[in-house]
Amino acid sequence: MRIKNAPLYVKTVVRDLRHPLLFLRSMPWDESLKKITESASLFGDISVLDQYCAREFIKKGDVVIEGGANMGVFSCLAASLGATVYAFEPYKKAFFILSKKNQRFSSIIPVHSALGDRNGTAMLKEGGERHFGCSTMTDTSLNPLGFSWEPECQVSEVPITTVDDFVNKNGIRKVDFVKLDIEGYEAQTLRGALKTIKRDRPVIAMSAYHHPEDKKVLPEILHSVVPDYVCRLEKRAEDDFICYVP
Repeated sequence: MRIKNAPLYVKTVVRDLRHPLLFLRSMPWDESLKKITESASLFGDISVLDQYCAREFIKKGDVVIEGGANMGVFSCLAASLGATVYAFEPYKKAFFILSKKNQRFSSIIPVHSALGDRNGTAMLKEGGERHFGCSTMTDTSLNPLGFSWEPECQVSEVPITTVDDFVNKNGIRKVDFVKLDIEGYEAQTLRGALKTIKRDRPVIAMSAYHHPEDKKVLPEILHSVVPDYVCRLEKRAEDDFICYVP
């Protein structure tokens, strides 16, 4: 069986073997080879490079909210560090794979929903089989793929909620860490989390490259409720803000 870009795949797997148990527990072994290789690549960025600085900030007993959980690679890393993870994923096919992670880490709680600045339903532009992690909400100007969408890509209606409403309804007393990689919906999700941010001052790891204005707008949203936030720009795999109150 031929693997596209085999040298990169082999390099990624060899690098990831420094974390063998976590690697084995993170991969969707009962899925297609393509899904396994995609997860392996994500594992290299998220776990080996520690793209979101999880090992620096997440500790045993923490509560993590993850927007854009995809197939659950970050969820597994956070759970392995001792956190309880509420893993949000609106794309049904990705959520199906994510939901199985609960069998390996009972502290991963999959939530089939998007995160944003309102409650109800929203329209999701699905990434399709070739671009599993690139689904995005239709009310953004973002085309994360950079080209016209494939014929099999569809628009589907999905549930959407705010962090504040979810935290209130589920009686979550404190949120310690928030990770957002949601294809251009970071600003909307922050606006739907302002009460939680003001109350708990969680560490927030979020993508900072989807929109040209993100590097300016995202810190401004945080500073509007907690001026003390430090937003550190990391460039480990992608441009990501790591925001915390010293």
